[in-house]
Amino acid sequence: MPAAVIFDVDGTLIDSVPQHAQAWQDAFRDFGHDSPFEDLRR
Repeated sequence: MPAAVIFDVDGTLIDSVPQHAQAWQDAFRDFGHDSPFEDLRR
């Protein structure tokens, strides 16, 4: 019996790209760079 199972749901069950783009936008803003959301999502 396996002790653990690794299951990747990134893009399989949900589209998490918007959350990743928002996280990058927040991080860039913290360092003084204002990047449009659509540029980061692309």
